[in-house]
Amino acid sequence: MRTALLFFKLSCLPVLCFSQNIDKEIISVNDPDKTFVTVISVEDYQTGQKDYVENVTHAMLEGERFMLKLTNGYNVPKRNISYYGNANLTQIKLLVTKVSKLAKKYPNKSEIIIFFTGRYTLNPSETDYFLLPAGTSEKDLNYAIGLEYIYQKLEESNARKITILLDAEPAGWDRKESLLKDGGQVIDIKNKKIAPKTTVRIASMVKKEYFDVATPVDNKDTEIISTAKTDEDTQPPVIEILTPDISEPVSLAGHSLFIKGSAHDNSGIYVVSVNGEEAHLSKKGDFQANVVLNEGLNDVYIQAIDINKNITTEKISATCKIKETQKTVENVSGETNTIQEENRGISYYALLVGVNDYNDPLMTNLDGPLNDVDRLYNILKDQYIFPENNITILRNPTRAEIIEKLDKLEKILTEKDNLLVFFAGHGYWDENVEKGYWLPTDALHSNTANWIRNSTISGYISGIKSKHTLLIADACFSGGIFKTRSVIKESPEAVQKLYNLSSRKAMTSGTLKEVPDKSVFVKYLVKKLTQNPEKYLSAEQLFFSFKPAVLNNSENIPQYGVIKNAGDEGGDFIFIRKE
Repeated sequence: MRTALLFFKLSCLPVLCFSQNIDKEIISVNDPDKTFVTVISVEDYQTGQKDYVENVTHAMLEGERFMLKLTNGYNVPKRNISYYGNANLTQIKLLVTKVSKLAKKYPNKSEIIIFFTGRYTLNPSETDYFLLPAGTSEKDLNYAIGLEYIYQKLEESNARKITILLDAEPAGWDRKESLLKDGGQVIDIKNKKIAPKTTVRIASMVKKEYFDVATPVDNKDTEIISTAKTDEDTQPPVIEILTPDISEPVSLAGHSLFIKGSAHDNSGIYVVSVNGEEAHLSKKGDFQANVVLNEGLNDVYIQAIDINKNITTEKISATCKIKETQKTVENVSGETNTIQEENRGISYYALLVGVNDYNDPLMTNLDGPLNDVDRLYNILKDQYIFPENNITILRNPTRAEIIEKLDKLEKILTEKDNLLVFFAGHGYWDENVEKGYWLPTDALHSNTANWIRNSTISGYISGIKSKHTLLIADACFSGGIFKTRSVIKESPEAVQKLYNLSSRKAMTSGTLKEVPDKSVFVKYLVKKLTQNPEKYLSAEQLFFSFKPAVLNNSENIPQYGVIKNAGDEGGDFIFIRKE
């Protein structure tokens, strides 16, 4: 009855008619640089909850189209748009808090837009709408987020205007049209005071059994806003899996499954996803993705959607078998030193830090660091003896989170362990005081309180009781943290000597200049690690193998050397390939 009542109230409101410029009826952007947007798309409601709720196949599609409209139609900078797919309750709250904090930098001048596509419900007293995060249902509102909570958080921003768009539907109902197409209706919530500056729009609803296929829009609008199926195109895309060979059971000895294939459709492929994550898709329809597997049997779902919302899903079942192995290092006398691979790994640890997004609007967001972190992570765990549970990834961490993780490593690592630390993000060199900094996600442009000095990093590296520590920094990172040294031509017989002597080394992507967002340094670093045919590779050999490529393809001069006053004894970090 409550759901029917909801439909009645909404259906009595006027339905807006839209022309080609339909978004102008929904939102207006007066100052793109001071407009901050959060886009949340939730498709997966069946994972992690007992009560069956249908997934929402259009959610990711509509989120992508709305972001495209913002950047192309309203010139909103990409750095001002935060996006999250299949977000849980905590993630949605963090996104709302973040957009409020960003807008707060420009009181009474900023604008906020929240776009949610997925499912919602009413609470028992029908006084508040509740948005449903991934893996939840309308039967348990403890894991839902009410509009009242969102109002309160956004009011703290002192924004000039707030627009909330709910391109969503309750269970058992469908949207009559995409909110982007017909504009839906403006709603109010009984007994709730909403500031005049706040507008809430919700998609028009219709019972599933009475749902009519929408009339297709003009072809020139299809790229941005069309979600309707045409009578001429009801055929789903065709997916062809090229790798792995699915003609026989798929069994792997590692945690990573590389998938390569193609998707084709006469109307064109809009997106291909693998286990809910968007795959790399070429214009020809070729796609590829890496999937992290759990030990045992894994089901991997590949989904292709064409521009008319026809969907095809293929499943790959893969068995992951991890075996205990022993790795050996041969010393100069021909004797064999064996390092046992115990539960916590073969004494190799990695801390991978990537910062794309910065809370301060005055600091430019980046596109590359998190991708670089993922690429390095896959190489280390798949091709080298870094156990997966020994690799920590920090995505957009605060200063406190980075320091907390370094504190933990300082406590758990021993003199038998090896540590690789990778940082990608903004860095800064202060020429006046000759100090370099890493800039975490909470770094402020005008205040260094949350910046991390290179002397702080050096101090931690000195205090961590590892056998070898290698620092790789892809930022405008000061040469003041280390002194460079000349290349030493290492023969295989010298590998054990280098391993026996402790080391504290660093390699950076530049000297004091700003490094580009699309990192040439990381590109060739990963390429050399991938193509390396040697079982044992020192960090110095690695560096000098790709340094010429970086010099030839960028303006930065990469550096390699000893971290000063950190306990280096002349050894080197050794990468050991898996058998």
